[in-house]
Amino acid sequence: MKSLLAFALVFTGTILNAQAEIYKQDCRVVGDDDYLQFTIESDLNSKSDFALKITAFEDEACTIPYLHFNQYFKIDSMNNEQINLKTQKVTYTAVSKEVANALKMMNYCEIKNWKAGNETDVTGKMCDEFQQLAKDEIFYQIIKNNNDSVKFGSTTKALDGRTDQKRPTQFDELEYIK
Repeated sequence: MKSLLAFALVFTGTILNAQAEIYKQDCRVVGDDDYLQFTIESDLNSKSDFALKITAFEDEACTIPYLHFNQYFKIDSMNNEQINLKTQKVTYTAVSKEVANALKMMNYCEIKNWKAGNETDVTGKMCDEFQQLAKDEIFYQIIKNNNDSVKFGSTTKALDGRTDQKRPTQFDELEYIK
């Protein structure tokens, strides 16, 4: 689970916009044993809602989810290959009682009332050593939109997208497929 949290913070739902397109990556292992699937929902051709949804699975076949992590944004601006995303909300949803109880016992994100199936708002909170994005905080990214696929910037500690000066400069090898 720790690598899910780290990867999710470094990157960076359900879209309300009926024109949203869905882009996905195949489920893959991240870290030692986290099986994750990444989904983006947005109409990238307009200033609209944008969501990154990460689902963590218990199994290699990615059939048994245990946790959802969502980052909801508005597209603040998009110019050439630069995209600025304005944070609306960051959430976790424990899929089972066991996961909810584990998060509760850890006092994860300083939240004590984790419940299975409830989307829990963690916007701006410290979760382990990861500071979640705050409401209205801009996340600075780069994007390559090829109509049927998109790529985003590869983030590092130095280029984490938290300021314009820390915007990624290289594209990630992995792409999201429509």
